[in-house]
Amino acid sequence: MRVLLSVLLACTPSFAGTIYLSASCSSGVTTYTDGSASCGSETTDGASAEVEPGSFVTASAWSPGNGGASASASFTEDYVFTVWGVSGDGFAEPLLMAQGGNQGSDWASASASLGGCELSQGGSGRPQQCPWASIPFEYNVPQTLTLSLSADASASEYGDDFSAASGGGFAFFDTSGDPLSGAPYSFDPAPAPEPGTLPLLTGMACAAIIAVQRRRQRR
Repeated sequence: MRVLLSVLLACTPSFAGTIYLSASCSSGVTTYTDGSASCGSETTDGASAEVEPGSFVTASAWSPGNGGASASASFTEDYVFTVWGVSGDGFAEPLLMAQGGNQGSDWASASASLGGCELSQGGSGRPQQCPWASIPFEYNVPQTLTLSLSADASASEYGDDFSAASGGGFAFFDTSGDPLSGAPYSFDPAPAPEPGTLPLLTGMACAAIIAVQRRRQRR
């Protein structure tokens, strides 16, 4: 029974979101911690990346002229979005931000997306804003939306670049585009798939592993 339990746990995902972190320096070893990656130092080339699930991602890279560095961070997860209130329809504008910059040959870019809003900024540019009608909704009806945030930065010689993407809250509008105040809503991570909803191939693979373990136990 212990063998069977361990196989079943190994075949069941426990986190619905995806996090990616990387940091690379011409001099220095990359260190990974919970939600971050970094390498180098303040006096040499260096890079860092950070992810706060559901809130922000950042990437920075710098070089005093003795090498190069780069960093990347991204976060993706499904959320269940519900606006509570009277019956009817409306629109929600995600309060997303994407910030990048560049200095010479160095570069930093960021992107953020949710519903019908997609922001992307590479190099220097004016701040972007989501359209007010990005997310159509019906009161009290939940819908699943995917939040994606990413940031990249690189530095070669005598550069220092930073990029960030974040999300936090919504602005609400009626069907005419007039602002609504005090609209209560929920925005919660979608639950991880139950074992019964896993792809068929995954289930077949798990069954095969269990069968092999049983045959070994009978010998």
